[in-house]
Amino acid sequence: MFDLKTRFLFGIMHPRRLDFFLESLKALDYVDILLAKNMEMVEALKTIKNVFLKGDYDYLLLTSDDITIPYLAPYKIMKDVGETGYDIITGWSRVGKLANISRPKVNENIEKWTKKGIRLKNMYPYTVNEIEDMLKEGKGIIPVWLVGWSITAMSRRVVENWTPRGWVFLTRSKWKPATYQGEKGKWWQADIWFSYETWKKGFKKYADLTVRIPHTKSKLKTMMVGKKPPEVKLIKARKKLSEIS
Repeated sequence: MFDLKTRFLFGIMHPRRLDFFLESLKALDYVDILLAKNMEMVEALKTIKNVFLKGDYDYLLLTSDDITIPYLAPYKIMKDVGETGYDIITGWSRVGKLANISRPKVNENIEKWTKKGIRLKNMYPYTVNEIEDMLKEGKGIIPVWLVGWSITAMSRRVVENWTPRGWVFLTRSKWKPATYQGEKGKWWQADIWFSYETWKKGFKKYADLTVRIPHTKSKLKTMMVGKKPPEVKLIKARKKLSEIS
């Protein structure tokens, strides 16, 4: 049963100013929201982790600002973890014909891709058609390996054991907002690293197929990283969970 006293923090990497995201965020009133603004990705993730652990929250919800947040989507994920007790449950988004969640198995060669990144197609992803078929069959929550942070809930013990970083650090990138081991570059595929690290540490992951999150690819010019100073903004919930349920 979903305990309405469970404390959630919705952490959002917010390096851009995208109208579709901001409009959906404006309506979200039943969960504490933490915006890590104008930060490079790993810096934002570390900031979110630190704020979460300093608070008295039980679960962290995590996403980025290139999505539209359906009003009830975070609540559905919150309800899922409350009712199942699972450590990690995520929604999903469409990436072309594929989804950003994968079958619950790992590519045996995955560690060979730490220098150049790994393609989604090499991680046994579900296709959108497969997910739609499963929904017609009445399937809801399924085990997965890859979670793409389309509103991903993780328990406090997961957050405590998570090392925020990317799967690969690209030094050939034209855009170099980060420094790692003395080199300038950018972190990439942090969701893959999270999926890999939690798998290595024995955490099971699940996806709620009914929580589909619209994702919109954005251009680099929309980034405020380096243009505006980093900022942390906490928006407290204006409504109780009991008013949603």
